Amino acid sequence: PATMKMDAWESFLSFSKTYLSSPVVIFTRNDYRFISGIDDLSGKTVGAAANTPLTDLLARDYPDVHLREFDFSEQAMLALAQGEVDAFIGNIAVGTQIMLDHQIPNIKVAAPSPLPSRDLAFGMRKDWPELTGIVDKALATITAEERAAIQSKYLSIRYEHGISAGDVLKWTGGVAGVALLVVLLFVTWNRQL
Repeated sequence: PATMKMDAWESFLSFSKTYLSSPVVIFTRNDYRFISGIDDLSGKTVGAAANTPLTDLLARDYPDVHLREFDFSEQAMLALAQGEVDAFIGNIAVGTQIMLDHQIPNIKVAAPSPLPSRDLAFGMRKDWPELTGIVDKALATITAEERAAIQSKYLSIRYEHGISAGDVLKWTGGVAGVALLVVLLFVTWNRQL
């Protein structure tokens, strides 16, 4: 349900506060020429996940980019690694995870994109309203140092330019916080049982 509108989700879910704002970036192969932004991809083939707001924005705002849509971001990243497309535009957290899962050594984050970041939050059943408060409190207890430690352990990406190390830490720190939150919720839930 990647294309499901937020209103449909809100009819049966309540959401925590945003725990991660994950930017949309441009991935290329390590040996690809220098690019500073999306305008450098004019006339090039760019992979992206199909039927998402991101592909709608790319098609509408960047008609000079040859958009090749894939069913999943994973397929687009693998096509990039094999040289079937010139770049992949997608969420940095998703792209990083795909690179780690498939041990793809020849892809880098090449540049930021002007497309809007994805704000992520936990969705809980509306008939469990107290869980939303618990999740928000747990997210608030994660310190910047803890987020950084989790991120450095579980998220490691290669980037060339356009993104500072501080930005990468900020963007992926939330992902690390989520991992810690899941553990905390699991422990709390087990204690209540």
